[in-house]
Amino acid sequence: MPAAYRTVALLMRYPLAALGVLITLRGAYMALVDLRRAARIRRQEGVDSAVAVLFCLPSDREGKGKRVPLTRSGCVGSSGSADVSVKDCGLKARHFEYDIRDGMMEVRPLPGAKVSRVKPGDGALKVKPGEKLLAGNAVIYFKLIRRAAKPVSPGYRRVYKRKGGK
Repeated sequence: MPAAYRTVALLMRYPLAALGVLITLRGAYMALVDLRRAARIRRQEGVDSAVAVLFCLPSDREGKGKRVPLTRSGCVGSSGSADVSVKDCGLKARHFEYDIRDGMMEVRPLPGAKVSRVKPGDGALKVKPGEKLLAGNAVIYFKLIRRAAKPVSPGYRRVYKRKGGK
């Protein structure tokens, strides 16, 4: 009897080991597929992520204006550490943060930086496209390219389309 158990145990060891190897290989394959998909999405978002264009004009009007693409949110400043870097306009290294929602840009000045409207308005700095701001030594305004939508995973979209969702 013990010899039969030993034989059965030896015979079961190999299929279970093979199953473990197959599970490991499948996991590695799925990780590789996900990495490729993520890289493709990052490349595509680098091209298509601009939702607005920021125009920065020096207040002395002698210099040439700058046109910079904007994503949905970020930080504007003169250093490379800012999400949107605008040099030669008198901005601090990190001057203000912004969010673009519902066709408007909400501006939050960072400590030590001054941002104000050219034409006084309400206290909140929610700026419509074309409305001008003074920041540093520059007049800044933005133009909307397309409405900012919530980023949605392609897999999420695919699953809910099948179930009759949006």
